[in-house]
Amino acid sequence: HDVVLLFPCGTFAGNLMRALLLMFCQVALLAALGLTVGTIFTFPVAMFTASALVLATLFAQFFVFSSAPERSHAHEHHHHDDVTHVTWTETVGEHLAVGLRFAMAPALRYRINGRLAAGETIPWTEVHDCAGILIFCYSGLLCALGCLMLKRREIALPV
Repeated sequence: HDVVLLFPCGTFAGNLMRALLLMFCQVALLAALGLTVGTIFTFPVAMFTASALVLATLFAQFFVFSSAPERSHAHEHHHHDDVTHVTWTETVGEHLAVGLRFAMAPALRYRINGRLAAGETIPWTEVHDCAGILIFCYSGLLCALGCLMLKRREIALPV
């Protein structure tokens, strides 16, 4: 391990509270996603769509990293006569993964991942940024989309 300078900067309870607020912001975003997808689709489709969006968001960073040019041809031997053909599905998939990663990068930035156990301080500025981005920006956008779709949906059709 590298040399680390430790200094007291608050109590564990305060740091725990800030970590719990970060977790609350993440859960609020998941709740907003669930409500939005629930207003757009019926139950089984909404469950599948929400689960697929969460999984695609979590795996987007892996897909972008694994398809990076410096990683994709690291173990291959190239000859001057070989021409590699990239299919359109690979190109579209790579662009979708990059776009999804770009759209969700601010939401994935606020992770706790053992920071409490390591004794790292979670600053209030990070909590404020997380609340602003996850709750007001992303959840507000999802709320607007859900309200727009709910206004267009017919509640009951006459018999």
